[in-house]
Amino acid sequence: MKKTTFLLLLICIPFISISQVSPVVTGLADPFDVVIQGSDAYVAEFSGNAIVRVDLTATNPTAEDVVTGINGPTSLLFDGDDVYISQVGGVITRRDASDLTSNQVTIASGLVTPVSMVRIDNDLYFSEFQGGRIGRIDLTTGAISTVINGLNFPEQIVLIGDELFIAHAGANRVSKFNVTDTTPTLEDVVIGLNNPAGIHAEGTILLVTEFVTNGSIFRIDTSETSPTAIELVSNQDNPFGVSFFNDDLYFVQNGAGILSRFEGNVLSVSDQTLENIITVFPNPSQGQFSIRGLQGKTFNDITIIDVTGRIVKQYTPQDSVQNVFDYTLSSGTYFLAVTTVEGRFTERLIIQ
Repeated sequence: MKKTTFLLLLICIPFISISQVSPVVTGLADPFDVVIQGSDAYVAEFSGNAIVRVDLTATNPTAEDVVTGINGPTSLLFDGDDVYISQVGGVITRRDASDLTSNQVTIASGLVTPVSMVRIDNDLYFSEFQGGRIGRIDLTTGAISTVINGLNFPEQIVLIGDELFIAHAGANRVSKFNVTDTTPTLEDVVIGLNNPAGIHAEGTILLVTEFVTNGSIFRIDTSETSPTAIELVSNQDNPFGVSFFNDDLYFVQNGAGILSRFEGNVLSVSDQTLENIITVFPNPSQGQFSIRGLQGKTFNDITIIDVTGRIVKQYTPQDSVQNVFDYTLSSGTYFLAVTTVEGRFTERLIIQ
């Protein structure tokens, strides 16, 4: 693997007003994680020993218990027909995603505070907060192995392409390693954060929370040569799990027991000028698209990125014929990234 040296920066620019944060549901019992499936948000209530569901499209959303009687749930992972739940007592279980009340199956036990999971092929990767490692469970044999250890309180993890990103709380940074490496080496992505805990990926964009009183939420574009952390919102009460739905950011405030919504330009905040100039059409798209506002501008590249962070199509200036770009891709949600001399613009692209 070729290693890249990053310029590690933390940029605190709270240019988006805190007034854009609003409560969705209050009165939650020590919420740790939030995962959105369809239009429903699932929240892990740590001290409530429950998983609750919130319909985000409801006029007055409420929290409905869907799983109860579990020991300190820390995170959820929906994976096709299955949902995995990690619990503070060192257990990871699996349930039927279509019926979370179904009997759970224990996938692993004896772990040391597992807090987050990622499925890669037939392996389930997990982080151990107090165990200080990233481990791996072979879902066929049940064998548990250590991928990388000696970490300082790793919290949530997320995959972009072949790289696993870690909210490295005790080290006050976001780190990563390549999962295809036989002997993975930990690399810094951004340093200077304050107890980073929650992490979520939208394309190549990371959303990271700080689990502290008056904590902030940051945006990191991992496709940049020198990634930076740009502050989206500040002064939240121990924000932890974070997710994304309908262009809005959803996160739990653990200290306040709230599921909150942040309404702002999350994916393209790195360049407000480009955001106001460039638009993609048609969107949804079938076979080709154009970009309004690109005429007269020199772009370095245009890339289409899938939801795992992989580049599936890339264009150079020579590929544009009267500002029309053709593609052959499966239907689904992608991210279109346009890089010009003025900055970088990112927008969701729906392919039908």
